[in-house]
Amino acid sequence: MIGILQSQSTLYIIGEFPSTFSALENQIELGDIDSAMILCDQILSKKPEGNIQGIAYFYKGQLEALEDRNPLFEAYYLDAIDIFKATNFEKGLAMAYCKEADFHFFERNFSIADSLFELSIGYAEKLNLYQVLTDAYQKEATISDYNQEPHLAIDLLKVALEYANLKGDQPHILSLIHISEPTRPRLI
Repeated sequence: MIGILQSQSTLYIIGEFPSTFSALENQIELGDIDSAMILCDQILSKKPEGNIQGIAYFYKGQLEALEDRNPLFEAYYLDAIDIFKATNFEKGLAMAYCKEADFHFFERNFSIADSLFELSIGYAEKLNLYQVLTDAYQKEATISDYNQEPHLAIDLLKVALEYANLKGDQPHILSLIHISEPTRPRLI
């Protein structure tokens, strides 16, 4: 579950505010979702402004989605997007659009997901957010495959592979190209 939550490294989004969110990140890393939720609620109870509030909403959406506690978790992503738009926080927009797209992707609302991935990609490419780009292009390839556009799906997977390679994410690279270690013939 934590892998799903962290499919895009959230360190991109908190980069400018590490002290505010480091305890929350630590709880997530430890898999202690209940404690992370409490910390997130504490941050929001202080009524922070601007990007800190947006990031807290972003995390709240992720945590609520992970725990299936609130079927309206998407509202937190939308709140984060509104704040990030107002402050022109491009890192936050890249992440929040991608997570919002993930929601629609897994609900099989592919046309909405595709448009949100495109928004995310626009910001992520400017900022070289390779993990976000890898995830977005990989899911866009899945959408293209579903839409029976195999050539486009292959092209999108190649782009995802390029970004995974730039990040140096070997496990993701291997999963993209489905390579397993070959077996050696036995010598008798």
